[in-house]
Amino acid sequence: MVGVGILVLAAVLVAGLAVLPAVTRGVAYAVPGSSTGPQWLSLGMISAADTGNHRIQFFHPNGTLALEFGSYGAGGGEFSSPEGVAVSPDGMIAVADTGNHRIQVFHPNGDFAGKFGSRGVADGQFKEPLSVAYSPSGSQIIVADTGNHRIQVFHAANASLAFKFGSYGGADEQFSWPTSAAWSPSGDRIVVANGGSSNVKVFHANGSFASKFGSRGGASGQFHTPDSAAWSPLGDRIAVTDYFNRVQVFDPNG
Repeated sequence: MVGVGILVLAAVLVAGLAVLPAVTRGVAYAVPGSSTGPQWLSLGMISAADTGNHRIQFFHPNGTLALEFGSYGAGGGEFSSPEGVAVSPDGMIAVADTGNHRIQVFHPNGDFAGKFGSRGVADGQFKEPLSVAYSPSGSQIIVADTGNHRIQVFHAANASLAFKFGSYGGADEQFSWPTSAAWSPSGDRIVVANGGSSNVKVFHANGSFASKFGSRGGASGQFHTPDSAAWSPLGDRIAVTDYFNRVQVFDPNG
């Protein structure tokens, strides 16, 4: 484990999007500004899934509000306890609409673009999804389907299922309440915070198991219900938050 670098907790700097897709669940690295995407996203905005207020907010680095959209409800553009938000390289915004058991997609100005998913266990359905992230190219969307103990990956262009992996259990390829999932900046690995088992798992880009680290406890290298795992911009570090109110930083091998 190494020391903590520059981190943003419970929010994400949505700059440098071509390098690091933004995920707002617990922790993400702050990365340099980028000229890619719409201007308001290229200036180091901070995004927040305002779960209790059922809305999404973006802020300037000085804390002033830049964009806000959403309210409580089940219609298009409405939310029920959203937990995750991600921004694609071209500025599209995906939201894990947790209480409505679906994913919603928005244009860079916050206008509603579409939605997919419903409550259930079939392919393409969800049970309380907690996080969403774009692939580095923006062509795929990965969802931590928390209540179904699995990860689902969709084509961003049409929301069709690309592949899924995981089921409930303690084996290497299984999960217990996975709380976040994100690709590495190179797109060759996926990190999953496996909340119920208090460990972190790394998978190859096709969903096959690669490695895991951590166990339940309060010592260094252990976790109490990790709720987020995020890659550094270079893909050489993984930052993990847990319910002991701390951040630990690891190399990809744990």
